[in-house]
Amino acid sequence: MEHRIFRWGSLLVMGALLVHVLVERARPDDEQNGLSMMLSFIVMGVVGAVLFATWLLPTIGDKMSEALVSSGEKMPQTPGSRVARYLVEGDYEGAIAELQRQSLAAPLNPKPVLEISRLHHEKLEDTGSAVQSLRTALVSREWPPADEATLRFRLADLMLMLTPPAFSTAEAEVKTVLDKFPGTTQAGDAESKLRELREKKFLASRLD
Repeated sequence: MEHRIFRWGSLLVMGALLVHVLVERARPDDEQNGLSMMLSFIVMGVVGAVLFATWLLPTIGDKMSEALVSSGEKMPQTPGSRVARYLVEGDYEGAIAELQRQSLAAPLNPKPVLEISRLHHEKLEDTGSAVQSLRTALVSREWPPADEATLRFRLADLMLMLTPPAFSTAEAEVKTVLDKFPGTTQAGDAESKLRELREKKFLASRLD
C-alpha cells in the first residue's frame, strides 16, 4: 500500500512540474523564468529516476523472470534435447554416453545404436569403435527382422570403410540377413546389398 501511494504521489509531482514548465514557457523570457524551468527539469529528472528504480525496473525484472520460468515449463528436457546439447557443445563422448543410457532404457530401439556408430565414425573418426558398437548391439539382444537387417547393413557399410576394406566380413553380415529371414522383404534387400558389395569388390580389385 505504501509503495502504491509513493508511486502515485511521484506521478502527481511530475505532472505538477510539467504543468509548471508549460506555464513558464508561455511567459516572456527572463533570467528568473529560465532558472525556474531548469530547476523544474532537474526535479522531474530526479523523480523520474526514483520511479524507474523503484517501480519500472523491478516490474521489468519480474516479467522477465516469469517468462523464463514459463518457458522452462513449456520446454522440459527430453533425451533428444540432452543429446542435441552435447552435439552443439562438440562433446561427442557425452552424446554417446547419453545415447548408451537411452539404449539401455529402450533396448529394442535401434536409433540410439545407429547414432552411436555414426558419431564414432563421423565425428570421432574411430571406425573400429563404430563397428564394435554395432556388433555388441547385435549379439546382446534379439532384434526384430527389420531392425536387425538395418543394423547388419550398416555394419557391412562400415566394414568397407576400414583400411583395408573388409569385403568378406561385409558380405558375411549381409548373408546372415538372407539366411535368417528367407522370403521376407529383408531377404530381398540383402540380395540387392550383396550385388552392390560384389560390384564394389570387383571395382576395388581393378584399382589394385
